[in-house]
Amino acid sequence: MALMTVNVADARFFVASKRITHRSLRQISSNRSSSRSSISSVSNPAFNNVSSSSVENSVRSHLLLLGQTTPMLAGVKFFSTSEPVQVTAITVNIASAAPSVDSFLVYDAEDRLLGTATQQSTLTYRTTIAAGRLSLPRRQDVSIYVRARLRSHESGGVSNELIQVGSVEVSGNGEWSNEAYTNVSSDTFPLSRTARGSIVSIKNVGASEAPLTNGTAQMLAELRFVSTRTDASAHVRVTQLQFQIEQTGGVTVSNVSLKTNGIDTTSSCTVASTIVTCSAIPTDIGQIDDNKTMRIYGDVSVPNGALNPTLRLTLNDPGTVNSAGAITWTDTEGAFTWVDVEQPVVRGTMFR
Repeated sequence: MALMTVNVADARFFVASKRITHRSLRQISSNRSSSRSSISSVSNPAFNNVSSSSVENSVRSHLLLLGQTTPMLAGVKFFSTSEPVQVTAITVNIASAAPSVDSFLVYDAEDRLLGTATQQSTLTYRTTIAAGRLSLPRRQDVSIYVRARLRSHESGGVSNELIQVGSVEVSGNGEWSNEAYTNVSSDTFPLSRTARGSIVSIKNVGASEAPLTNGTAQMLAELRFVSTRTDASAHVRVTQLQFQIEQTGGVTVSNVSLKTNGIDTTSSCTVASTIVTCSAIPTDIGQIDDNKTMRIYGDVSVPNGALNPTLRLTLNDPGTVNSAGAITWTDTEGAFTWVDVEQPVVRGTMFR
């Protein structure tokens, strides 16, 4: 039967995000809609009964660890106006070849595994659905979402590989007419990249506030980096940091350097306008392997008579899958210019 996909005026992105809970998906599946024909599919709709704290409305990419099951990569709501439809197959199409993907796991809104979509061609993964396993009731939204099961590095997984779901397709038979139905989602899903390890958090472990004074070689920030990795031969290493200088009253910093615990190595940083750049960070400072505390030192100059002067260093921009942020790092194999954390990444001590 010929189908028509109808665009919904209030559609928004329903993205892969740690903030989308299975509870919110159950709420999503209970919504109703009208003025559509046949089976329609809508990716990323906005729902009046789900608060913004439960559903992430901005597109967000993810770093996907090899050898693990990913966060949600796509979510789609399907709707049938003509008759109930028994779903017989679900197909996941990817936007470009991704050898690191072993399969896709397809779930319903109740977190029930519907099937494992295995590779049929370079860009296509498909799973058959057992009779009675998934039905699209007439005039009732049904949500499904997909995650990827990634190959380990030892099994052929590749670091820094781009993964994006291109579309999700549902096929089935009408319960009243026995007509064949097929519908394909049409919205754009987030881009993500694979990695053998990643930086999972960066925290200020120094004082939240401290007195601001003139002086040389003052500790300006103390930050703890925490990483994870999925194979023993991978090493997460920071290679460059760019700090934003936040100051009032004309405070300046110079002769900035980076150090870490237990070693004498010092890495010099440059200051240009309001940016401190620590580049070519040596391995014994930058290699995290679980966690490492880094300290930033510098000379501080406070003008005489400055009114309420302040100073703080901040790692601000996490970057995205397509744009560089404040941190450059490697997992031994791939080079990355973004981290999968919120903005700002971390603020150092506020001196005032």
